[in-house]
Amino acid sequence: MRLSYNWLKEFVDIDINPYQLKDALTSCGLKVERVSRMDDLNDTVLEIEITSNRPDLLSMIGIGREVAAIVRKPLKLPDILEDNSGADEVLAKTLAKIAIESNKCKRYTARIINDVKVSGSPRWLANRLASMGLRTINNVVDITNFVMMEHGQPLHGFDYDKIKGGKIVVRLAQKGERIVTIDGVERNLDEETLVICDAERPLAIAGIMGGKDTEVTDATKRVLLESAYFDPVSIRKTARRLGISSESSYRFERGVDLMGVPLASLRAALLMKRIASGKPSKDIADRGKRDVTIKSIYLETEKVNDLLGTRIKEGEIIRLLKAISFRVSKEKRGYTVTVPHHRQDIRHDVDLIEEVARLYGYDKIPTTLPKSEIRTSHKDSSIELDCAVRESLSASGLHEALTYSLISYGLLQKIRYNIEGIIKIKNPMSIEQEIMRPTLLPGIISVVSHNIKRKLLNVKIYELGRVYRETGENNFEEQRALAIAVTGERYNNWQMKSRAVDFFDLKGIISLLLKRIGIVAYDFISYKEEDDFVRPFKCYEGLFNRAGSSIIIIGDKPVGIIGNVRKEVLAGFDITDEVYAGELKLLNLAYQRRAEKRYREIVRYPYIKRDVAVVIDRNIQARDVEQCVKESGGDLINSIILFDQYIGNQVPAGHRSLAFSIEYLAKDRTLTDDEVKEIHTNVLKKIEEKFKAAIR
Repeated sequence: MRLSYNWLKEFVDIDINPYQLKDALTSCGLKVERVSRMDDLNDTVLEIEITSNRPDLLSMIGIGREVAAIVRKPLKLPDILEDNSGADEVLAKTLAKIAIESNKCKRYTARIINDVKVSGSPRWLANRLASMGLRTINNVVDITNFVMMEHGQPLHGFDYDKIKGGKIVVRLAQKGERIVTIDGVERNLDEETLVICDAERPLAIAGIMGGKDTEVTDATKRVLLESAYFDPVSIRKTARRLGISSESSYRFERGVDLMGVPLASLRAALLMKRIASGKPSKDIADRGKRDVTIKSIYLETEKVNDLLGTRIKEGEIIRLLKAISFRVSKEKRGYTVTVPHHRQDIRHDVDLIEEVARLYGYDKIPTTLPKSEIRTSHKDSSIELDCAVRESLSASGLHEALTYSLISYGLLQKIRYNIEGIIKIKNPMSIEQEIMRPTLLPGIISVVSHNIKRKLLNVKIYELGRVYRETGENNFEEQRALAIAVTGERYNNWQMKSRAVDFFDLKGIISLLLKRIGIVAYDFISYKEEDDFVRPFKCYEGLFNRAGSSIIIIGDKPVGIIGNVRKEVLAGFDITDEVYAGELKLLNLAYQRRAEKRYREIVRYPYIKRDVAVVIDRNIQARDVEQCVKESGGDLINSIILFDQYIGNQVPAGHRSLAFSIEYLAKDRTLTDDEVKEIHTNVLKKIEEKFKAAIR
């Protein structure tokens, strides 16, 4: 918004120079971007950035009101028409035919100016428009532009004698209608465009630009003066659609003052009477909504100072609000403030406090620490678990992937997932988004395929996300789940021999994860059809090789499954390498984890290590042997680690050799060789008896 310094002085008696005015306006929230001297006009122009919530400032009166409050001077308003020339029956009938046929026009007023003499504008008027960046056209058009800049209300003048049928209708354009606007461009109108029409055709694009056929020229004798309120959203969309931007549309898009519509018309009528020798008709057409709801807001004195950290006195608060046209009534503990109709941005008491703050001066508000109660933060347990999972897996060298919650039915079929309980979308956007995913694995295997096709062969990824399934009629379950997939080489550097990842790498990643998030009692059991633990994961039996799969047990609950993905499944994703994947339900992890950290005293005494290799039936689990060792050795067993497995010629068919490293340690003394020998002999005996094992 351009502000003429000379023009401003007609509204406020200011005794500060333009640069002091710039500082004063900026300090109260009106940012002045530039101050320019216009020597040809002997004027100075300030360019002000106006926010979208303050359309009242898109006028000289609006900014004058702010300046008057800043310098503590009264605002002088311009004259408006009071005494009209008299009635005209013909014109009265015309005004009676004006109608609104669309709710996109809230108010429409029209009056007729008779006997106008269209000519050039006087020098003062041309200078005012030039200072605002507008060119002069003729005295009638210049008056409408002048009043728009003065009041912030766009106006338009039609050559009345070119209006067909003496009729004005505000309606939406009809399909196929066209109009040649005053810039000489023919424009196609659609059924969303609001237009001003006569009995036969559109005369103007409402709120944006008038038509060429009815523009005011030197031959014009009678002018129909329009002043209206058009819907901001409708004007904004139409202006963008047609690629037109005008001073009128700029103001209508932000919202004009509904109550100011007739005042602007009266002001323009007076100027046409004085400058163009016009005779305004006594009658005026005023259609639509004429009143706005006047808001009253209760404001407490204490709240003003508490929020701002100031000690502004009551009298000063009242003065500041009254200075910008608010009416204030004193109550017991505060005030009832009536908001003026041109300030539709004021809705709550904090808006009033903001007005007080900016007029009082932000620079006067002391720097103080806010009053607040310090509370310890509490992180939601599910968020805390997610963070711990991400931290552990990232430390293990995995990258997080994100896939869509909506997937295709075909993608689920590719992993041979049991489709019981699938939630289907009634109106999917596409075939790729027709069901809500019951598992994360289709998405994460697709990510593996995507990377391999781009020559990224060593893929180690995970995803945290929600999965969904139907548990009964109109009953649905939503759970957080974790999926992991690894493929490619485990090591790939000069220090370590390169090898492919395998099932035990994935198992190690899961084991480390469980320990880091506070789960101690966990186990991996082989996939056996008869086990109760397998039932919740039978939906995955088409995805994993049964011989290379394990169910993850925490306490006595199955929480997930890991395994070697079947080659025929991988073929559907164009993957030829081995892929090891798994999925865990995070809700079960949350119930079992130990969130608090526990520390043990470092034992001061040395441990004694013994290695043992046993030949046992291949169906016996290593964990069962470990459990037997712990039970036999009691508290003196510090740790037991499986470090080797052998299946070959030296081992009977159907058997395997497992090698364990056992640490013996006492917390209160140094163990002797004799003590360890006795305990170790007992451990070996128990293994032989329980598993019919042979000690190698």
